[in-house]
Amino acid sequence: MPRWLACILLILTALMPLSGCKKSSSDPFFFETTFLSVIHASDGGPIDLWVEGEPIAAGIQFGLATDYREITAGNDREIALFEAGTTRLLAIINPDLDPFKNYTLVLLGDFASPEVVFIEDDLDQADDDEFEIRAIHAAQAAGNVDVYITTPGTNVGDVSPTLSDIAFKAFTNFGSLRAGTYQIQITEPGDETVLYDSGPVVFFEDTNITLVVEPSAEGNRPLMVTAVDSNQGFPAVKFPDVRARIRMIHAISDNETLELLIDGDMLVSGLGFTASSGFDDIQSGDMRTIAVRQSSGSTPLIEEDVDIEALTDRTLVATNSLADPQRIWLMDDPEPPAAGKALLRLVHGASLAGMIDVYVTGEDISTLDPDYTLDFLDVVDHFEVDVGDVTVQITAAGLKMVLINESITLSSGDAVTAIGFDPPPGQPVPFTLKYFSDRP
Repeated sequence: MPRWLACILLILTALMPLSGCKKSSSDPFFFETTFLSVIHASDGGPIDLWVEGEPIAAGIQFGLATDYREITAGNDREIALFEAGTTRLLAIINPDLDPFKNYTLVLLGDFASPEVVFIEDDLDQADDDEFEIRAIHAAQAAGNVDVYITTPGTNVGDVSPTLSDIAFKAFTNFGSLRAGTYQIQITEPGDETVLYDSGPVVFFEDTNITLVVEPSAEGNRPLMVTAVDSNQGFPAVKFPDVRARIRMIHAISDNETLELLIDGDMLVSGLGFTASSGFDDIQSGDMRTIAVRQSSGSTPLIEEDVDIEALTDRTLVATNSLADPQRIWLMDDPEPPAAGKALLRLVHGASLAGMIDVYVTGEDISTLDPDYTLDFLDVVDHFEVDVGDVTVQITAAGLKMVLINESITLSSGDAVTAIGFDPPPGQPVPFTLKYFSDRP
């Protein structure tokens, strides 16, 4: 046989598969890959991803996700999540991974004892001018939820939910929507009370969006949403609740009922003297026009443009008189106090009282120095007090005759404001004191 023909036969023999053999993920000569993304939805520190004892992704932050990482397919593959930089195992699973498929692993629940959801992703290509979207419920404390994905400004009471009655750990299939600007709102099933509001959000065509409903890690709202594009057109994006809260306390002693308007829209009506409206949701934004007027009139007593930041709570105290109205702005929902403590704030809203001394004690004050000396419109921001009965005594500045002696029982973590009021017309008392909770 010619030498050149022998060489060709040897090459062909090497290229031919052996009889009865097939590719296997356990065969060291054949590696079929698959793709895995991790979403960190358990409110805690960063996490690391390991597959078959090898590090794949490190330092994944809460509320974010990895892109799809290429790993080896096969049966009973070990996927483990660790607290970042430690050997603390958070979760481990052993799924069968088919070649050339996409999977998502979601860490959710209490970070002290988290759970996982493992999903095989069906990434259908959206039609022109459309995108695919689904939802995963990772906020355990919220219970079942309805998700509304609507044109901005839509009232949830006027439409049916886009995704209905989603339970914790459940996920929906992908559905198609036309690309554009939407508003995401979340409620309890069948309830019109909005638990979360994204404000306007733009979704682009040719994306496969996963909305992850998560516990909020910032501000004073229970929920946030992370949007993950499986097509990796953009990284995971957090969408916090864009709303703020506001309340009004009526301290104008002429005793007329008041109204509160936001950008000309009525928010509070018929509020009586010394009453609080309670906290109401409003959209955050720059230069929101805040106006206070008498219920019987149309001319504002107070009107100003205010920048309202998302996830903030504030109180407007309307005080003094109808002839000379004044306002005091307060920021609410402070950080929790130390264990076994509560928070107290003092507001001097009684113009007729003049300078006052304040004693935060139930003891005889005759030999004590005042804790605070305040003038009209002064505010002492939240300070810690022991839980139980808390007494505030007030005198005219420099005198020891007690004009006000009021107590409130506080529990650990409470936050309250004590406001002094002028008396209504015809009342002989110099002024009164009332307590208001600062927790919405």
